[in-house]
Amino acid sequence: MNINDMKPDETAYITSLDSLDQKTAKKLRDLGMTTGQHIKFIQRAPLGDPVWVELRGYQLAFSAKIAGAISVELQRGGESS
Repeated sequence: MNINDMKPDETAYITSLDSLDQKTAKKLRDLGMTTGQHIKFIQRAPLGDPVWVELRGYQLAFSAKIAGAISVELQRGGESS
């Protein structure tokens, strides 16, 4: 599953950034998007691009292409970010 598969208010753990090119993956890691970090899907723009997520107390927007390359695993139960 990737970020594009998420719905608003769903939370997930990042499982991999391996599908991204090295430069983009490094930029995202520098912003705190690391494997194991939980994120919350905020919204998708009306035309589907970009998408917004929340992690580490701030919101980050990026293209749907990048979102499709970030693997995640949905959190189970009533856990929240």
